[in-house]
Amino acid sequence: MTHPHTTSAPSSPQLSDAAGPTPPGIGGRELPRPAAPKLLTCSTSADFLAALPRLVGFTAPNSVFLVLFSGARAQCTVRVDLPPDERPATLKEYVDEFEHRLRGAQLAYGASAPAIVISSEQTFRDAQGMPWRRLAKLLDRRLARAGQRPRELCCQAPDAWASLYDPAQPRLGRPLSEIASSSVAGPPPPSLAELSAFRAPAPTELAEVARAAARLREAGATAEPAESRAACEAAVAALFAPNPWSPEGCASLLLALGSDLGWTMAFDELASIAALDGAAAEAGIAAAATQLSSIVPFAGPDAHGRIATLCALAWWVRGLESVAHAQLTEVLEREPELAVARLARRIVDTGAFVSAGQRAAGAGFAS
Repeated sequence: MTHPHTTSAPSSPQLSDAAGPTPPGIGGRELPRPAAPKLLTCSTSADFLAALPRLVGFTAPNSVFLVLFSGARAQCTVRVDLPPDERPATLKEYVDEFEHRLRGAQLAYGASAPAIVISSEQTFRDAQGMPWRRLAKLLDRRLARAGQRPRELCCQAPDAWASLYDPAQPRLGRPLSEIASSSVAGPPPPSLAELSAFRAPAPTELAEVARAAARLREAGATAEPAESRAACEAAVAALFAPNPWSPEGCASLLLALGSDLGWTMAFDELASIAALDGAAAEAGIAAAATQLSSIVPFAGPDAHGRIATLCALAWWVRGLESVAHAQLTEVLEREPELAVARLARRIVDTGAFVSAGQRAAGAGFAS
């Protein structure tokens, strides 16, 4: 899934981070209501570059961001890694795949001309000009040939920025202060690596959560099956609400999501929200992604991979596929045969949740 989010194109593009009414969640439960959408109008390429990381939600060097529009309003963004080098064969294969991704995104969001931003770790000084210029020119030629010439094609590096379409730009680029001083600039968001990583809890936090989990296990030792189901339902409902972190809340979620029943409930709720308008359900899925990120570090070895997989799926439903890929890669490096992680990778790669029948047919769904 992609994310709402451009440029010195003539029509003063507008970028919005949320829109639409709040639909009910699974079982008629109302999801948290998202904040009112914030519309940013970009009059220059520097404005576009200032607004983009705010609305994507992270920064990512060595990436290409593709932005699609509906009229003047940005509709979605897609991020892909830069190629490993600029050899002709490498670039041809890369641009072939890029065009394929563009067509896929346009099927979902409309066939508007895109805007493209290359985020480079290489500096203008080291490249003696615009970094990745060969890639930018090839993208321009190929997309123009297909009737999709970008409305903007920029490169931003650690020391400067430039537009491929600016004939008056200095050889070593324009100053980054033009981006920082834009009226739409905001506080810097986290990097993709920071957003994908799970923090290391303090020993005191680990002890508090362990004590809370022990109390909950003791209280639930004599519970009837119906009470256990109700506890899972309550924990999953809390997962999609913006609750502050607490040892008791963390322990409750760990116990619920560590069970097959609770894990399946959370998975089904994510699938339900994925079928709704992504912007309208943003508050609920944002709460789930935030809480799952906060509890994964406290999960024991038997549950860590399963709960981290749910976390990756939550980020994917939220529209941050890059975060989902990074987290699933880490899970599968630790547990390459974990069935739920492999299932999640398939969901993210295909862009659709599996049906209940396909899920049940998967090898060891909740193993």
